[in-house]
Amino acid sequence: FEAAPCRRNEVGTEEILAFVGNRISRMIARAATDDLGFYLVFPVQRYLFRQDYLEYPQEYHPIVVCVCIGVLRAVSPFAASFQGSRFGRVLTRHFFSSAKNRWLPTQRIKDLNLRSDDCQEKDEVNQTADLVVIARIVAKALGEVQTGEGEDGAKP
Repeated sequence: FEAAPCRRNEVGTEEILAFVGNRISRMIARAATDDLGFYLVFPVQRYLFRQDYLEYPQEYHPIVVCVCIGVLRAVSPFAASFQGSRFGRVLTRHFFSSAKNRWLPTQRIKDLNLRSDDCQEKDEVNQTADLVVIARIVAKALGEVQTGEGEDGAKP
């Protein structure tokens, strides 16, 4: 509800995909850690014990590996959820910026699309503020430069 009314659907979609990315990446991290232990670490450890490459408990104790896998299983979902929510949010934001032909902060002035909805959002600012008046003058000047028309609408 803090977003401008014209962007509420976008922000809602962005947050939903961030939530989905968060949850899915947590599940994948948990499953990957479980599978790593079940299919790789513990079978290799069992093989090394059976072939007498490791002598239990003089040279090697398996509790070290179990603790490491436990710590990895406890930490990996949080790291993955952060990246998953970031991925969902950034992917959605870039999709909407591209789809609505918005002017991104790293674009050149000549690429400014004055008809995009981010140049038309009247509800986000106080319409009588000094910067709004100056911004309108600058936008009008940019529009004249882009179209090549003067104040009277005639081309030079």
